[in-house]
Amino acid sequence: MGDWRTRLTHNHERKMSQQLRTLVAIVGVVFLGTVLYGQFYTFFPKVRSADQSKLIASRLKKERLTSVHKQNMKKYNINEETVIQASSSTQQANHTRSNGKQEKRHTYQEQFFSSKSLIFAENENQLIRKTSSEGLHSLFVAIYTPSVSINGDVVLLHGASFSAQVWSKIGLAQLLVESGYRVFAVDLPGYGRSEGFIPLGMRGEFLRVLLNTIGAVKPVLVAPSMSGSFAVPMILSQNINMLSGFVPIAPAGMTNRGVVDFKNVNLPTLIIYGSKDKRGQVQSEMLANIPESEGRIPPMLLGRSRIIQPK
Repeated sequence: MGDWRTRLTHNHERKMSQQLRTLVAIVGVVFLGTVLYGQFYTFFPKVRSADQSKLIASRLKKERLTSVHKQNMKKYNINEETVIQASSSTQQANHTRSNGKQEKRHTYQEQFFSSKSLIFAENENQLIRKTSSEGLHSLFVAIYTPSVSINGDVVLLHGASFSAQVWSKIGLAQLLVESGYRVFAVDLPGYGRSEGFIPLGMRGEFLRVLLNTIGAVKPVLVAPSMSGSFAVPMILSQNINMLSGFVPIAPAGMTNRGVVDFKNVNLPTLIIYGSKDKRGQVQSEMLANIPESEGRIPPMLLGRSRIIQPK
């Protein structure tokens, strides 16, 4: 009997010892895991949630882009102070408009023109008159007028994926008007808030009618991408005398154009295209045959626009 009780006691103690060891092992693993978990967050305190991970990625991207920005500034010999002044000028213009207590430096007006509003020449070609009147249903124009004396007019056209609103978003319209230029930002027919369609073969003549209608006087014409189908035919015609300058930005409308066409163009021209835009480069090389032309490849400036003010 005594031996049986002794064996039972030993077995019970052995089980208790195993359970204790198991409990100690579990506690140890939990403790070790907690320590490692804490050490992980000690060394990587920012990696704690999906939102924070996105924040880190965003910061790293910003740092990388900032590095690229500085390299481009150095590569293209651009003065950082000049770019900041341009950005500050835009911000100041926005602040002036938003603060009712301050004196407004310019006025902003939106106008719609119907086909009946179009101003034609007295001896206007009937085909041009008919095509323009039937092709245009409504034309939207945003007009920025400086409160002081006007240095000149600038007409801003747009590409196929954009509208007149893009010039306000990037701040170019505000900067120009704050510099004393009257700005006409146009929604071409079929884009933005304008309705209608002008055939390719009539777009140069329609642009002439458009400039007369909105009242732009010898403007500098800015024509990116698709809007080149309106601007290029105009500068290759006698209507070029209506302009004081031309800023093509990788424009369309270059099909079937030759070197000879542009060598006879007498108009100050600033040619702009993207460094990775191969098609734009080819078009711009053709435009470079304009005697009074100058080329620019604007670098990436992290959302800031490189703005070249007209002289």
